[in-house]
Amino acid sequence: MRIFALTVTTFLFFVLQSCQKNPEKLKVIDDSSIQQDAVAKALFDQKCQVCHNLGKTEKTIIAPPFYAVRMMYMKSSMDKADFVSTMTDYVNQPDSTKSMMKPAVKRFGVMPKQAFKPEELALIIDYLYRTEMIKPDWFDTHAAMHRKGLKH
Repeated sequence: MRIFALTVTTFLFFVLQSCQKNPEKLKVIDDSSIQQDAVAKALFDQKCQVCHNLGKTEKTIIAPPFYAVRMMYMKSSMDKADFVSTMTDYVNQPDSTKSMMKPAVKRFGVMPKQAFKPEELALIIDYLYRTEMIKPDWFDTHAAMHRKGLKH
């Protein structure tokens, strides 16, 4: 029993020493940001994934997957403020001249105007900026076709 107690005490000592050297390990998680992320994800799933659904095949999708949307916006080397303002502007007033996804507009047309509350849209776009999107199984083949200049 003494060996067990000594082992636990030693382990706790090293954990605490490690945390003192790396104070970020002691950060308290902000519950409000966790709740905000949950709300943002729910809004994203409810209002965006209806059309930009990952579960569909390339041939049956009705809008580009968010993996591609986010990739195109991020490829433009936007900082967060530019990402938010550009995407907000496009969602509020969809227009082919504003689109960063010209091939998608050609294939699917311009996104229909959506009725978002400003605070909901802000949460969704922030979530999209911070969250890696899942790449559809078919995406690499699709991207290779585009690089070769082939059509769907």
